[in-house]
Amino acid sequence: MAASPANCLNCGALLDGAFCSRCGQRAIAPYPTVREMIGDAWQELSGYDGRFARTFRMLLGRPGALTIETLEGRRARYIGPVRLYLVASVVYFVCAAAVPNLRTPAPAVMPGPGDPITIDATGRTEMSPELRDRALQRLQRAPWWAQMILRPAIVDPAAFRRRFVETLPRVLFALVPVFAAIVALFYRRRRFAQHLIFAIHLHATIFIVLTVRELSQLARSLIVLRVFEIGAAAGIVAYGLLAFRSVYGESWLRILVKWVGIAAIYSVAGVTALVVTLLWAVVIG
Repeated sequence: MAASPANCLNCGALLDGAFCSRCGQRAIAPYPTVREMIGDAWQELSGYDGRFARTFRMLLGRPGALTIETLEGRRARYIGPVRLYLVASVVYFVCAAAVPNLRTPAPAVMPGPGDPITIDATGRTEMSPELRDRALQRLQRAPWWAQMILRPAIVDPAAFRRRFVETLPRVLFALVPVFAAIVALFYRRRRFAQHLIFAIHLHATIFIVLTVRELSQLARSLIVLRVFEIGAAAGIVAYGLLAFRSVYGESWLRILVKWVGIAAIYSVAGVTALVVTLLWAVVIG
């Protein structure tokens, strides 16, 4: 392995340690070998000397502790909040798409005179061209907003579902600052950035818990899945309460009362976000 240079190869500053004090680049030798490239890739994936593992242990093992560490400036040993959220959300959506779905809901049936129209969870529909034409004709008598939403589902339900799924992660990401704003309504003496960091960590944890729930479907047992679903719901609520208690330091009574208020407002925001996602899937189609 080649010796590390005395000066930074990026900006030329004198090196004194593993990183350049001026630009932050690591002290690496020019013309890296394959072994060094593999080592760099591992350090990137592991978060520099195990920061990923340390971050997830702190996040899951001590609710609210990672938020406190970040707010108090002890950040170098952990990965950043936004990066943590992105990793957790990407892992969840990949697992949700790859794991066989045992929760297959019954096909949706569009009401109306004539032959019923069913659309299953994958977006498939068993409509003939004649049946689709009759459905579009009946749809013309519906209100304008119903026509706008239902027409894409009739014309090309698979594409409509795909657009919805592609838009959903961005909408969920936008809900994080919304949650922080709701928390700020109940804790006005703190800066919004503090609530935002707390919201990012909480949502990252939710994605991790939901990922475990999705992976439970690999057991191919509805009983196992139901147990994990109940456990995930209870775990998210318990984690949220413990994290609020740790970060905001109030009595359990005040935490519970504010938790109910925050959850109620956030539920309305979540439903609104789903409606916006649905409308956006219609617009971009």
